[in-house]
Amino acid sequence: MLDLNGAWGWSNIQSKDSLVEIVEKLKNYESMTWSEIEKINNSHLIPINKISKKARERLIERELGDLETLYSFRLSGRERLWGNRDNEAFYIIWWDPKHTVYPVQKKHT
Repeated sequence: MLDLNGAWGWSNIQSKDSLVEIVEKLKNYESMTWSEIEKINNSHLIPINKISKKARERLIERELGDLETLYSFRLSGRERLWGNRDNEAFYIIWWDPKHTVYPVQKKHT
């Protein structure tokens, strides 16, 4: 499912250090349950109709248009991994460093 191209494709990572940082963050979660992860980092499912139009179009291009939800895995304040959570497995699709797959306006702004 990994998308190498497009706006959130993995080919957009500019340095090996950035990739190593992402992997290190993921390693910290390997021994946790999904409920533990969700409690500490605000990761959660998002219905497809809530993500940006550009993201929905990219899913269709990638023949993933039949997904009903995507899982937003929070790595930092804005940085997210997007993918398909199937029971205990997480299939990574996109790296979203600027939180643009599902842009949200901060409260009180």
